Amino acid sequence: MNIDASQLLKLLGSATPRVSGASPATVDKSLSTAAFDDLLAKARSGELNSSRLVEVDPDAGVDLSSEQIAVLSAAADRAEAQGLRQALVIFDDVQVTLDVGSRRVTGKLPLDSGNGEPAIIDGVDGVINLSSRLRPQQTEKPLALPTASFDNPAVASLLERLGVRQP
Repeated sequence: MNIDASQLLKLLGSATPRVSGASPATVDKSLSTAAFDDLLAKARSGELNSSRLVEVDPDAGVDLSSEQIAVLSAAADRAEAQGLRQALVIFDDVQVTLDVGSRRVTGKLPLDSGNGEPAIIDGVDGVINLSSRLRPQQTEKPLALPTASFDNPAVASLLERLGVRQP
């Protein structure tokens, strides 16, 4: 028996599982590249959380607090979204290597060679900085006074209510 191409496509289409209550157009919209791009952007910015905790390999020689593990787990989500596989993680007092895919701290790394020479670190494709010493300090900027003329009655009245003395 010979079946032409259009009949074969109809038969194949009828065998395709459908999501109950959803038309094919609805399913296609939910799987669009725009939706994927939005999810990827959220993952990269840290808005999505996989809830996968980082574990420390028993042979790593590293002792991390539960707070450090929680922070590192969230950072690992962002690192994975960026495509990292092996990362150097810098804490205030320790530097470790992290296998991002398996969420496992694999070892401790010194940042100097011990003989005064800089250490060369290979085998990592990214750095996660969790050190408060290396982060830029956040400073609050003081509010600036309005640059409008104090001769303006509306400005003078506002400044008087704010308790600002006129020069």
